[in-house]
Amino acid sequence: MIETRQQLREFLKQDYKHYHREGFSKRLLDILLARENTYIWHYVKAMRYCDYYTTNKRKSLWHAFMYWWYLRKHNRRSVKLSLIIGTGAFDAGLCIYHTGNIVVNGYCKIGKNCKLHGSNCIGNSHGEDDCPTIGDNVRLGVGAKVFGKIYIANNVTIAAGAVVTKSCYEEGVTLAGVPAKIIKHANISCPQK
Repeated sequence: MIETRQQLREFLKQDYKHYHREGFSKRLLDILLARENTYIWHYVKAMRYCDYYTTNKRKSLWHAFMYWWYLRKHNRRSVKLSLIIGTGAFDAGLCIYHTGNIVVNGYCKIGKNCKLHGSNCIGNSHGEDDCPTIGDNVRLGVGAKVFGKIYIANNVTIAAGAVVTKSCYEEGVTLAGVPAKIIKHANISCPQK
């Protein structure tokens, strides 16, 4: 939930670096060639503004108008890119690699620097707010799904095609399979002999 203009700027700054390459000429080329990352950036930007104005829509008539304006922009881009993501679900640093078939319930709480590779679903299993809480630096492979009121720890990788229905409290692991299980533990460095 973005409450202040300063928070909004910080979120946008963290998100921006995932969608734009270094150098003016490369960014200009991305825009001129209408590359996918440019469209995704505009979607994420509209989503962040919508989140800010959702939180502040009762402040003034201007904020209420801007809420409807950005909600419309967010919804139009959602349909165009097949990205259905509830505002306020993600913390800063969201990275979406490909458009299409990404659905995230707005009641989910997802930490910083989440990476979605496409065809992902993060949502409820029964009730409307029966949604996952996901830690920081979590990566979801192509087709990975997470359902129910579960917890996923920080630095977890969810492999392509995995379906996660149970909590994972161990950090730095890889989950794979249907239903998902830990297949790789965090790299623990051992002292050299």
